[in-house]
Amino acid sequence: MGMVLEGIKVIDMSQYFAGPGTAMYLADLGADVIKVEPLAGDSCRTLHTTPRLGPLSKPFLVLNRNKRSIAMDIRKPKAMDVLFRLLDKADVLIHNFVVGDDVKFGLDYPTVSKRNPRLVYAHVTAYGTTGPHAKMPGYDIAIQARLGITGARRMPDGTPVSSPVLVADMSAPMLLSFGITAALLDRYRTGRGRLVETSLLDLIVAMQGYTLVKVEGDDPTLPGSQSNVQYSPYRCADDKWLVAAFVSDQKWVKICEVLDLAHLATDPAYDNYMKRVAASAEIGAVFQEIFMTKPRDEWIRLLEAAEVPCCPVNDREDVFDDPQVRAVEAIIPYDHPRAGRVWFMNTPLQISGQERRVRLPAPLVGEQTDAILKEAGYAATEIAALRKEKAVA
Repeated sequence: MGMVLEGIKVIDMSQYFAGPGTAMYLADLGADVIKVEPLAGDSCRTLHTTPRLGPLSKPFLVLNRNKRSIAMDIRKPKAMDVLFRLLDKADVLIHNFVVGDDVKFGLDYPTVSKRNPRLVYAHVTAYGTTGPHAKMPGYDIAIQARLGITGARRMPDGTPVSSPVLVADMSAPMLLSFGITAALLDRYRTGRGRLVETSLLDLIVAMQGYTLVKVEGDDPTLPGSQSNVQYSPYRCADDKWLVAAFVSDQKWVKICEVLDLAHLATDPAYDNYMKRVAASAEIGAVFQEIFMTKPRDEWIRLLEAAEVPCCPVNDREDVFDDPQVRAVEAIIPYDHPRAGRVWFMNTPLQISGQERRVRLPAPLVGEQTDAILKEAGYAATEIAALRKEKAVA
């Protein structure tokens, strides 16, 4: 049984995280992804790297697996000729140009779709395509600050705390790849492609979908904008930490039983979710004192036996050895020809009849340039001429 996107050709002109991540998901499902890079390569290659990795940074290794690379200078007409020849036979284009640059290079949706009406054209921006900041470049962490994530957590002195993960850059690929596959399904019915767009701003709002809810005339306090004892971390006797989640009334009763606090379970001051949120400081102080009486693993055993959701607070290095992570193969090892053995995320989607595996390592800059040009119909002499002109590399 073939892979579900086998036969779909994708041109990935994006850099950094959100766009390349989108193309990675499509490639993981079998699409033939051609990564079009500038001659110096995707800027992601220079981020979070080490002397040992050289031109293959850690995020690049995972976000660009299962792709082939062609390097070209799209400022040169000959390179644009190559690019349009590739686009004319492609199913999907992905890019993250700043608004207006697509028009400058003649790669805007009206122009490209006129040449190839079947093309699904995907564009991810920082702030969207309209409004006062539409033409500004943007970064995940900065937009998190603008959209309330950074301000939601603060140090005791009021200093905002940024998220340790790229909320939008890592969620945008999931949404955009979904939009692309939906547009491919629609093309199957209509014969025409679609323009598919999203932005980091949209994704940061979407990732707060359950908290960014305001009802006119109601209490303006949003869920999650204050400390909540019902899923807080607790230090244990061995100086290790755990998190227990007891948001339902039933789980509240269960954890009170485990902690030998049955009188709190029936106290009308704490008998619903919002009352417990309001009393987080006083409940948390009592819980913390009790958790300090036993080591973490013993508490986890007791909580799990009572069916109270709980987990150890692991450092990132611990995640690679977590028994559940290993059991579901959420992180897999892969032997890269340059980087050596690498552990990174597996495809987080399982489809019957399709093996989750890495077919191609993240490429070096322009590693498959000649092969891609030959597939596009260029003769060896023409490829040599393009190289001489530095249109490709």
